[in-house]
Parts: sequence; structure tokens; C-alpha cells
Amino acid sequence: MILADWEIQTLIDAKKLIIDPLSDDVIQPNGIDLSIGHEVIRISPDGPSPAMHEEEKITIGMGERCLIGTLERLEMPIDLVGLVNIRSSYSRRGMMSPPTVIDAGFKGKLTFLVFGTAHTVELKVGERFWHVVLARTQTVAKPYQGKYQESTGVKGFKLD
Repeated sequence: MILADWEIQTLIDAKKLIIDPLSDDVIQPNGIDLSIGHEVIRISPDGPSPAMHEEEKITIGMGERCLIGTLERLEMPIDLVGLVNIRSSYSRRGMMSPPTVIDAGFKGKLTFLVFGTAHTVELKVGERFWHVVLARTQTVAKPYQGKYQESTGVKGFKLD
């Protein structure tokens, strides 16, 4: 079952779902929005840059790929899963980010691949960029304990 805004707020109030920082515009009718963080790793055709940059504005050109972290840190309960996509307004501006899943029990900042398709787009730190649909699941037997647990963002991202 997909959670509505009031159910999300109830979980946040009960400290079962942690979003930090939590701004007033995070909770949407059927999910939450996550914002662009300060950290970015640019990926060239030769592979990821070894350098992580902290930026207030991130400019992404046509065909350029970047790893961008969220401003927010999440703690997911063990009976919720998050289905992530970019907000449609950014798709219309020529941005793409592969859809992904936030596993039950995940704790930390998230890092996503973002790439430009049509033209150069400027992203600002703090802009709501990703939308997460929260869905209730059975309580999982093995909550997320993967290599990104307690990730601090792009700077803690382990390139494969």
C-alpha cells in the first residue's frame, strides 16, 4: 500500500521515519521529495573523477553524468520501501536519473546517478529533485545492511 501524506507525517512524528533536515515542503500527497545536496562526482567517458566537489550550483551539460548526493539523511523503518524517481518537472527540462529503490532499514544519505539529455541544466543545492513513493511492506527479516548503510553522501560513496 502506498502511503498518503498524513501517514507519512504520523511516521515522522513517531520518529519511525527520520528525514533530516526536514523542511515544510518535503511531504507530498503520496510520498516525499528529496533535495540536491552539496556534493557531486562528475563522470567522464573514461570513468568517475577521483575528486568530489562541493558546489552550490551544479551545472549538468548534455550527455554529462554525475553522482549527486541528497541533502537529507533518511532512516527507513523495516516495514517501508521507497520507490525513487526524479520529479517530472526535471524530466521535462531534460534530466534523467534511473529509478531506484530505498530498502527497508536503510539509514544514511543517498547518492544517485543524474545525467543530462537535451541541453545544459543548472541545479541548485536545496532544490527538491527526487520524489520517493513510500510503500508499506511486510516487516523484513533482514533489513538493509549493505555497503551503503550509514552513507554520508557522495564523499562516502564507494565506486565499484
